[in-house]
Amino acid sequence: MYLLKGIKETEEKLNVQIIFNLDVEENKNIDTTDGVIVEKILEQPKKKRGIGFKLYVNPKTKEQFYEEFERMLTQEEKLDEMNEKLDLLMQSNLESEGIL
Repeated sequence: MYLLKGIKETEEKLNVQIIFNLDVEENKNIDTTDGVIVEKILEQPKKKRGIGFKLYVNPKTKEQFYEEFERMLTQEEKLDEMNEKLDLLMQSNLESEGIL
């Protein structure tokens, strides 16, 4: 089991900041009154370029969900984006020259 703790934004929305595995011996004595105990952690969504995900839980129903937010691109994402644009330019150039 897991204990989800965080910032309560509304009565039905807790922004998860930290997750404790309650099956680990050292976490047995953690105060659970200000968190939500769940059986499993919701699987993370697939990565999207320029998009981050925040985990939330409804303290009343224990339903977990992610909300997307825009974030700055990583260096790798910027490089991928530049390579995609370069490929398109090269393809367009080859097509205009009749090579493709």
